[in-house]
Amino acid sequence: MNGVRERVKHHMPAVLLTLLSIVQALALELIWSRGTEIASLDQPGWVAALLWAQMAANLVGIVVIWVVYVSTVMRFIWLPTIGDSIYPFIIGIGEFLLVETARPGALGFWFLQMAAVFALMNWVSHHIFRRARTEPENDWHFRDVPPARLRDFYPAIAVVLTLGVVGVTFLVVDLHPGIGLVAVLAVNLLLLAQLRTAKGFWERTLSMDD
Repeated sequence: MNGVRERVKHHMPAVLLTLLSIVQALALELIWSRGTEIASLDQPGWVAALLWAQMAANLVGIVVIWVVYVSTVMRFIWLPTIGDSIYPFIIGIGEFLLVETARPGALGFWFLQMAAVFALMNWVSHHIFRRARTEPENDWHFRDVPPARLRDFYPAIAVVLTLGVVGVTFLVVDLHPGIGLVAVLAVNLLLLAQLRTAKGFWERTLSMDD
Protein backbone atom coordinates (compact mmCIF):
# COMPACT_ATOMS: atom_id res chain seq x y z
CA MET A 1 0.00 0.00 0.00
CA ASN A 2 2.89 2.37 0.77
CA GLY A 3 4.12 1.83 -2.79
CA VAL A 4 0.73 2.92 -4.13
CA ARG A 5 0.81 6.07 -2.01
CA GLU A 6 4.27 6.96 -3.30
CA ARG A 7 3.25 6.43 -6.93
CA VAL A 8 0.16 8.58 -6.47
CA LYS A 9 2.14 11.35 -4.77
CA HIS A 10 4.77 11.48 -7.48
CA HIS A 11 2.64 10.93 -10.59
CA MET A 12 -0.58 12.80 -9.77
CA PRO A 13 0.96 16.28 -10.23
CA ALA A 14 1.80 15.43 -13.85
CA VAL A 15 -1.75 14.19 -14.35
CA LEU A 16 -3.14 17.43 -12.89
CA LEU A 17 -0.99 19.56 -15.18
CA THR A 18 -2.10 17.52 -18.18
CA LEU A 19 -5.75 17.97 -17.29
CA LEU A 20 -5.31 21.66 -16.63
CA SER A 21 -3.36 22.23 -19.85
CA ILE A 22 -6.21 20.70 -21.86
CA VAL A 23 -8.76 22.89 -20.07
CA GLN A 24 -6.60 26.00 -20.54
CA ALA A 25 -6.21 25.28 -24.25
CA LEU A 26 -9.98 25.01 -24.63
CA ALA A 27 -10.46 28.28 -22.72
CA LEU A 28 -7.94 30.06 -24.95
CA GLU A 29 -9.69 28.72 -28.05
CA LEU A 30 -13.01 29.96 -26.68
CA ILE A 31 -11.52 33.43 -26.09
CA TRP A 32 -10.35 33.53 -29.71
CA SER A 33 -13.74 32.36 -30.99
CA ARG A 34 -15.64 34.90 -28.92
CA GLY A 35 -13.31 37.64 -30.11
CA THR A 36 -14.20 36.89 -33.72
CA GLU A 37 -17.92 36.66 -33.00
CA ILE A 38 -18.59 39.88 -31.05
CA ALA A 39 -19.26 42.62 -33.58
CA SER A 40 -18.92 45.36 -30.94
CA LEU A 41 -15.16 44.79 -30.76
CA ASP A 42 -14.78 46.42 -34.19
CA GLN A 43 -16.75 49.52 -33.28
CA PRO A 44 -14.73 52.28 -31.55
CA GLY A 45 -16.28 53.43 -28.28
CA TRP A 46 -16.70 52.67 -24.61
CA VAL A 47 -18.34 49.30 -25.21
CA ALA A 48 -15.51 48.06 -27.41
CA ALA A 49 -12.90 49.26 -24.91
CA LEU A 50 -14.78 47.51 -22.11
CA LEU A 51 -14.98 44.25 -24.04
CA TRP A 52 -11.28 44.34 -24.91
CA ALA A 53 -10.46 44.93 -21.23
CA GLN A 54 -12.60 41.93 -20.27
CA MET A 55 -10.89 39.76 -22.88
CA ALA A 56 -7.49 40.86 -21.53
CA ALA A 57 -8.55 40.04 -17.97
CA ASN A 58 -9.76 36.60 -19.07
CA LEU A 59 -6.43 35.93 -20.76
CA VAL A 60 -4.35 37.13 -17.81
CA GLY A 61 -6.60 35.13 -15.47
CA ILE A 62 -5.87 31.94 -17.41
CA VAL A 63 -2.14 32.66 -17.16
CA VAL A 64 -2.41 33.28 -13.40
CA ILE A 65 -4.21 29.98 -12.86
CA TRP A 66 -1.60 28.12 -14.89
CA VAL A 67 1.30 29.76 -13.03
CA VAL A 68 -0.23 29.00 -9.62
CA TYR A 69 -0.78 25.35 -10.47
CA VAL A 70 2.60 24.83 -12.16
CA SER A 71 4.61 26.53 -9.42
CA THR A 72 2.76 24.55 -6.74
CA VAL A 73 3.16 21.08 -8.21
CA MET A 74 6.82 21.71 -9.05
CA ARG A 75 7.67 22.73 -5.50
CA PHE A 76 5.60 20.47 -3.27
CA ILE A 77 4.62 16.83 -2.89
CA TRP A 78 1.29 15.85 -1.37
CA LEU A 79 -1.10 12.92 -1.29
CA PRO A 80 -3.96 14.01 -3.60
CA THR A 81 -7.63 13.48 -2.95
CA ILE A 82 -10.33 12.83 -5.53
CA GLY A 83 -11.06 16.54 -5.34
CA ASP A 84 -7.63 17.32 -6.79
CA SER A 85 -8.60 15.54 -10.02
CA ILE A 86 -11.94 17.34 -10.16
CA TYR A 87 -10.84 20.91 -9.44
CA PRO A 88 -9.28 21.48 -12.92
CA PHE A 89 -12.66 20.75 -14.53
CA ILE A 90 -14.50 23.09 -12.14
CA ILE A 91 -11.90 25.79 -12.78
CA GLY A 92 -12.34 25.21 -16.52
CA ILE A 93 -16.09 25.73 -16.23
CA GLY A 94 -15.40 28.98 -14.40
CA GLU A 95 -13.06 30.12 -17.17
CA PHE A 96 -15.61 29.23 -19.85
CA LEU A 97 -18.29 31.23 -18.04
CA LEU A 98 -15.94 34.21 -17.79
CA VAL A 99 -15.48 34.10 -21.55
CA GLU A 100 -19.20 33.67 -22.22
CA THR A 101 -20.17 36.59 -19.96
CA ALA A 102 -17.64 38.94 -21.60
CA ARG A 103 -20.34 40.51 -23.78
CA PRO A 104 -22.48 43.64 -23.76
CA GLY A 105 -25.07 43.65 -20.99
CA ALA A 106 -23.49 40.88 -18.91
CA LEU A 107 -20.85 42.82 -16.99
CA GLY A 108 -22.47 42.12 -13.61
CA PHE A 109 -22.44 38.36 -14.24
CA TRP A 110 -18.80 38.62 -15.36
CA PHE A 111 -17.76 40.22 -12.08
CA LEU A 112 -19.68 37.61 -10.07
CA GLN A 113 -18.00 34.84 -12.04
CA MET A 114 -14.59 36.45 -11.51
CA ALA A 115 -15.31 36.48 -7.77
CA ALA A 116 -16.22 32.79 -7.89
CA VAL A 117 -13.05 31.83 -9.79
CA PHE A 118 -10.87 33.88 -7.44
CA ALA A 119 -12.46 32.23 -4.40
CA LEU A 120 -12.09 28.77 -5.93
CA MET A 121 -8.40 29.23 -6.74
CA ASN A 122 -7.70 30.40 -3.18
CA TRP A 123 -9.55 27.36 -1.84
CA VAL A 124 -7.63 24.97 -4.11
CA SER A 125 -4.28 26.51 -3.17
CA HIS A 126 -5.07 26.29 0.54
CA HIS A 127 -6.24 22.69 0.12
CA ILE A 128 -2.96 21.72 -1.55
CA PHE A 129 -0.78 23.59 0.95
CA ARG A 130 -2.60 22.06 3.89
CA ARG A 131 -1.98 18.54 2.59
CA ALA A 132 1.58 19.34 1.53
CA ARG A 133 2.37 20.46 5.08
CA THR A 134 1.81 16.90 6.32
CA GLU A 135 4.48 15.41 4.01
CA PRO A 136 8.06 15.18 5.35
CA GLU A 137 9.42 15.97 1.86
CA ASN A 138 8.14 19.52 2.24
CA ASP A 139 9.68 20.23 5.65
CA TRP A 140 12.33 22.39 3.98
CA HIS A 141 9.57 24.91 3.28
CA PHE A 142 6.97 24.50 6.02
CA ARG A 143 9.32 24.18 9.01
CA ASP A 144 9.67 27.97 9.08
CA VAL A 145 6.19 28.82 7.78
CA PRO A 146 3.38 28.80 10.37
CA PRO A 147 -0.02 27.36 9.43
CA ALA A 148 -2.41 29.82 7.82
CA ARG A 149 -4.86 31.57 10.10
CA LEU A 150 -8.16 33.21 9.29
CA ARG A 151 -6.63 36.67 9.18
CA ASP A 152 -4.24 35.48 6.47
CA PHE A 153 -7.26 35.11 4.21
CA TYR A 154 -8.67 38.58 4.88
CA PRO A 155 -7.15 40.09 1.67
CA ALA A 156 -8.61 37.30 -0.48
CA ILE A 157 -11.98 37.56 1.26
CA ALA A 158 -11.96 41.33 0.70
CA VAL A 159 -11.24 40.85 -3.01
CA VAL A 160 -14.03 38.28 -3.43
CA LEU A 161 -16.54 40.45 -1.58
CA THR A 162 -15.55 43.53 -3.56
CA LEU A 163 -15.92 41.72 -6.86
CA GLY A 164 -19.28 40.38 -5.72
CA VAL A 165 -20.56 43.81 -4.66
CA VAL A 166 -19.40 45.35 -7.95
CA GLY A 167 -21.11 42.56 -9.86
CA VAL A 168 -24.40 43.03 -8.05
CA THR A 169 -24.14 46.81 -8.54
CA PHE A 170 -23.80 46.42 -12.30
CA LEU A 171 -26.75 44.01 -12.30
CA VAL A 172 -29.13 46.40 -10.55
CA VAL A 173 -27.84 49.78 -11.73
CA ASP A 174 -27.46 50.86 -15.36
CA LEU A 175 -24.03 52.50 -15.21
CA HIS A 176 -22.04 54.09 -18.00
CA PRO A 177 -19.66 51.68 -19.84
CA GLY A 178 -16.80 54.00 -18.88
CA ILE A 179 -17.34 53.13 -15.23
CA GLY A 180 -17.34 49.47 -16.17
CA LEU A 181 -14.09 49.97 -18.06
CA VAL A 182 -12.41 51.47 -14.99
CA ALA A 183 -13.62 48.55 -12.86
CA VAL A 184 -12.40 45.94 -15.35
CA LEU A 185 -9.03 47.67 -15.68
CA ALA A 186 -8.76 47.43 -11.88
CA VAL A 187 -9.34 43.68 -12.20
CA ASN A 188 -6.53 43.51 -14.75
CA LEU A 189 -4.21 45.25 -12.30
CA LEU A 190 -5.30 42.84 -9.58
CA LEU A 191 -4.48 39.85 -11.78
CA LEU A 192 -1.09 41.30 -12.72
CA ALA A 193 -0.42 41.78 -9.00
CA GLN A 194 -1.26 38.10 -8.51
CA LEU A 195 1.36 37.22 -11.12
CA ARG A 196 3.91 39.37 -9.31
CA THR A 197 3.03 37.68 -6.01
CA ALA A 198 3.41 34.24 -7.58
CA LYS A 199 6.81 35.26 -8.94
CA GLY A 200 7.94 36.46 -5.52
CA PHE A 201 6.66 33.30 -3.85
CA TRP A 202 8.51 31.17 -6.38
CA GLU A 203 11.80 33.01 -5.85
CA ARG A 204 11.42 32.96 -2.06
CA THR A 205 10.70 29.23 -2.10
CA LEU A 206 13.75 28.47 -4.22
CA SER A 207 15.93 30.49 -1.87
CA MET A 208 14.68 28.32 1.03
CA ASP A 209 15.57 25.08 -0.76
CA ASP A 210 19.00 24.47 0.72
